Amino acid sequence: MSAVAWANDIVPKTGVSKGSVVTIIDELKARKIPGFRDLKEIAGELRELSVKLRKQGIGVGEAAIGFTILKRLMEVGVEPQLLPQ
Repeated sequence: MSAVAWANDIVPKTGVSKGSVVTIIDELKARKIPGFRDLKEIAGELRELSVKLRKQGIGVGEAAIGFTILKRLMEVGVEPQLLPQ
């Protein structure tokens, strides 16, 4: 499957631009992204993440925002385990 074909499937689900998706896929295929040398491994991890997010009713955008907020809180010394559930 080509990067463009993958992008056509991914873009409507994520809201990420088609160009960005194609670039990421091409970089993954070329093994240019450190830590992700095996495309099958990446696909499995992304699928697992997607399932977990969907079960929680969280979209990709919401997850990104939550991650950003958590990073900022940790930068100012707030530990995740101290946050109320």
